[in-house]
Amino acid sequence: MADVNSSRAHAAAARPPFAKATPTLSPAARLVAAEPAGAAFSPIVLAGLVRLAEFVLIATIGVGVYFAHVYPAHAHQFDWHYAATALAIASAAVICFQAADIYQVHAFRNPVNAIARMVVAWSLVFLAAAALVFFAKLGEMYSRVWLAGFFGVGMIAIAGFRLCLASAARIWTHTGRLDRRTVIVGGGEPGASLIHALEAQEDTDLRLVGLFDDRGEDRSPVVCAGHQKLGTVDDLVEFARRTRVDLVIFSLPISAETRILEMLKKLWVLPVDIRL
Repeated sequence: MADVNSSRAHAAAARPPFAKATPTLSPAARLVAAEPAGAAFSPIVLAGLVRLAEFVLIATIGVGVYFAHVYPAHAHQFDWHYAATALAIASAAVICFQAADIYQVHAFRNPVNAIARMVVAWSLVFLAAAALVFFAKLGEMYSRVWLAGFFGVGMIAIAGFRLCLASAARIWTHTGRLDRRTVIVGGGEPGASLIHALEAQEDTDLRLVGLFDDRGEDRSPVVCAGHQKLGTVDDLVEFARRTRVDLVIFSLPISAETRILEMLKKLWVLPVDIRL
């Protein structure tokens, strides 16, 4: 008996004083967490790669048009200001494309709207470049054919690149590489309205995988807009450790500030994007 008591004492002493039991997920949550979730492309990384690719493409076209037309006409003497101008136009174009908001995943999948914005931004860049050359009296330094060729070939090349990117984005979407696995915190009528709004979007990369809420069934039903509640916010932390979660959306009103802050303290350990 003494040995048993001694063993229990040692076990109690070895146990961390503030250790918490691991939350037990509901059967429904365990079932969802067990579903295969393949690796996805990061939207930020993908957008950065597209920016870099378009910058290199534009700069290469500018230098290529120079070697095709200007370089032979100048006795094969290289003019560095053409290369510098091509890099400057490429940088300005990427900045304008960013301002036109065509570096989002939905813009990659739907090239028609993105190409229309790209044409406007690309035209503005060359209008600004032409105005600068005119007012700075630099017309003798640049070939008009080079500027026109750079403009036309560049527009066609970028449009073609966007069409190829759209085809690749559709394949990635079909295979789930561009999906953002989304969890909603908060049920009831606000949660149902949010779910209906997400499901009504034809072009979305959000895939709803779970609904979590700390409230009881009287305020937050077990089923919300056809989706079963999988547990509480504490369960969400364990759920996100078992499966990939990319986005957490709070459907709670902003007036519930204290409650939202309490939930955020629990979720800060997760590497996910959180939106209100």
